[in-house]
Order: sequence, then structure tokens, then C-alpha cells
Amino acid sequence: MRYKNFNMKNPKLTIFVLTALFFSLGMGVQAQDCLDSKLEKASPDQARYHRRLVRVNDTLFVAEVFDLEKRLRFTGNYMFSKGKLVEHGEFVFFYPNGSIESKGLYDLGIKIGTWQRFAENGAKRPDKYYNPARTEELRGVMESK
Repeated sequence: MRYKNFNMKNPKLTIFVLTALFFSLGMGVQAQDCLDSKLEKASPDQARYHRRLVRVNDTLFVAEVFDLEKRLRFTGNYMFSKGKLVEHGEFVFFYPNGSIESKGLYDLGIKIGTWQRFAENGAKRPDKYYNPARTEELRGVMESK
């Protein structure tokens, strides 16, 4: 069976389809929490964003993050690593108008590879490259803080 309208280049449709799949498999929303402007967990009175997590397996979650006006701001995967929930895998960030701001990959909390970037009107901006070879060096710096 072919799905004409299913296109991995349409992140909102992809998110909808994945969320529907998780619900159909009995993997409902596992957690909702508040995040501050630095995307750290926050109390409701300090929240700038709300994150909804859907469990994929014991260590992996799919997340949707919304601003206080309930606009989707980013989607991505989180993984438990050393007792913390960290970004891992593909992420897509959105402008308040819903257009894509950037998309790329995280490796246990660190951006890696080529990140595609876009202007708010959808025009392509220069890609930004994060050298995967520096991942361990950056991880050491982050862990020492």
C-alpha cells in the first residue's frame, strides 16, 4: 500500500503519523513537563515551554515542545544517559509562525553533522556544520561543569 501524502520532508505530518502510531500501539503520553528559557526543567510559574514525551522504549522518548501560546517549537528524540534525559537523534526547530527554523542531529546532547537552517519566510540559509570528531571533547567539557 502506498501513502501518497506521507512525506518525510513534511515534519508536522511525520510527527502526527508517529504520534498516532505510538497511541495505536498503546504507548501513550508518558510525561509532560515545564521548561525554562534554557530548556531546563522548570516549575510551572517559571515555564517558557511545555514538553510532551512519548515513550518509544526503556531509554528513548519522542518529544514535542510547545511555547506558552501552544505553538509547536521543536520536535526530537530524547534518551536517558547517565541518569539524565538528553537530546539524541533528529530534531526539528520551528519559528512561531510554524515554518522550519533548523533541523539536524544530536548525539547524546551535542549537535553533530550538518544542520539545515531556514529564514522565517522559508528561504534557505547557510547550513551549519558541527564536527562529529569533536563530540567526545565537547562532552568532556560539558561533564566538567
